[in-house]
Amino acid sequence: MTRSTQQRTGHINGEVNPTEFRISRPVDFSDLNLIRDADFLEFKARVRDTARDLCAELDARVPGLAGDRSADTQCVRDATRNAVRNVMEHYHYRYG
Repeated sequence: MTRSTQQRTGHINGEVNPTEFRISRPVDFSDLNLIRDADFLEFKARVRDTARDLCAELDARVPGLAGDRSADTQCVRDATRNAVRNVMEHYHYRYG
């Protein structure tokens, strides 16, 4: 698992100089063939479940993050979207 904190500068999403928190954990999909629809949906579910867990972990570890359902939903959505996009870009590169 990887965790990091980064201070950003400027106005971002209505905040001034916000702190960005990152946390990651590998998701195993070695048993899936992402070309198959059912396997892709399973992959996406695994990523979403992991994103949910990690966003909840950030809420528990970082004072002030917990309690904002909209931010929690956005955390899961962004994490899922970014992870799926990163894997699919790599997958497409390798398997065309």
